[in-house]
Formats: sequence, C-alpha cells, structure tokens
Amino acid sequence: MADELDLAVAAAREGGAIALDHRRRGVLAEWKGVGDVVTAADRAVQEAVTRAIGEAFPGDAIVGEEGGPAPDEASLRGQRRWYVDPIDGTTNYLKGRHWWGVSIAFADVDDRLAAGAVHVPVLGETYAARRGGGAQRDGEPIRASSVTDLAEALCSSGFPGAASMREASEGNLAIWRRVMRRALSVRATGAVAPDWCSVACGQADGAWTLGVGRWDIAAGTLIAREAGARVTDLDGADLDGPATSGIAAAPGVHPALLALIHGDVE
Repeated sequence: MADELDLAVAAAREGGAIALDHRRRGVLAEWKGVGDVVTAADRAVQEAVTRAIGEAFPGDAIVGEEGGPAPDEASLRGQRRWYVDPIDGTTNYLKGRHWWGVSIAFADVDDRLAAGAVHVPVLGETYAARRGGGAQRDGEPIRASSVTDLAEALCSSGFPGAASMREASEGNLAIWRRVMRRALSVRATGAVAPDWCSVACGQADGAWTLGVGRWDIAAGTLIAREAGARVTDLDGADLDGPATSGIAAAPGVHPALLALIHGDVE
C-alpha cells in the first residue's frame, strides 16, 4: 500500500520537474484577476499531482489552488484530504526567480496534518515531515534555530498582489515596520512554503502570514512544527491543521514576534 509521505515527496518532485520543463520551453501565463497570475505550468503540475494522489488513494479529497473551486468544509467532513499548491510563488516562477516550490500536504479525517512535502526545484531541495516523526531536508534531519533574541532573528513575510489579498497585504505593512525595528532583518521573498521551510532548517528564525490559501502553508506548517519550531495561529494557539494565517518561529523568538504582530509592543 502506498505511503502518504512517500507519495507527497514523489509527487512534489515530479511536479517540480514539470514546472522546470515548462520554464525551459517558455512560460505561458494568464491573469485570474488583478495581481493574480496563473501559468500553464501551475495547471500541469496540479493535474499531475491530482492524478498521482487519485491513483494511490482514490477515495481522498483534494483541495488545490488550481483544481477548480475548493470543496466546502461540510463536504470534506470525515474525509481524508490533500492540500496542493502546484507552484507556491508563481510570480517568482514567472519572473525567473528561484524562490518557489511545490507544496503537498496530507490531513486525516479530522483535518490534522499528518504528512507534508515541499520541493524547491531550482535549489534541488526537498523538505518533508511525518506527524510525530521529525522533519528532513533531502533525507537529513533538520531543526529550527536556537535564537532567543529577536534582535538576532531573520524573519520573513509577504505581500500577495491579488486583489482578494490586498487588504491583508496593506495591513501587514504596519506589522512589518514594527518587526523591522526589533529584528535583525526582515525579508519579503514571495513564497510562503519555502519561507516556512527556512524556519524549519534554521536558515530563518521567524515567518508570518496574514491571509493565504490553506494549501499555501499546510505542508510548511507540519514541516516547521516537526523541526521544533513553534507554529501557531495569530492568537498564539498551536496549529494542528491547515490554516490561512499563522506564525512559524524558533521557540525562543515566537513570543516576541507574536507580540509585535498584535501591536502589543512597538
């Protein structure tokens, strides 16, 4: 019988190869709305991942960014489900930047994250985690950083350009300014899944997002948490399932970062 994590890793890598092939042949893009771009590669990767999951686990539900309208929660109740972002960081992909990835997460019938993989094709890196089994990068264990002072912390967040996320992006500017004054530095890289994997492996110390699709941070949530990062919603409650906002940070800096996001300190 197929293993969910093995499938997630294999499908993410296959999707990455498809996306790279499309880029070599020339990226075809169209606009879903103001500031919201989709490419032929996004759809090709979504189709390949959906096919792989369907063949291995035909009864599972799939919630994907490019797979048509997302099922409502009522229809998903009691079902195993997969969260798929075929290309997280599509704008980076379109512009030829390296920071984008294929993100696939599996959640059980209670919507608890159980397995996840993020493949960053240009870097040739694959991050993976199983619930209760730790996190790995290319088969080697990874751990979140031991930084305890926010002044030594490299953080990241983003500003999605889609009209549906414009309000969240504008609201994030005030948070960005507060964090920038306290942290070592802040980055806006344009792809949340690789950002949260950076927290998982200690290349960054904190990341937050205010409003994305559940597929964007599902795999990254599990990978960061299994690597020892503190992963919560914006109220500080631990994340156990997919969410549309949250914080992933080294345990030593999470409280200070959360306070800044809430505006409790300046």
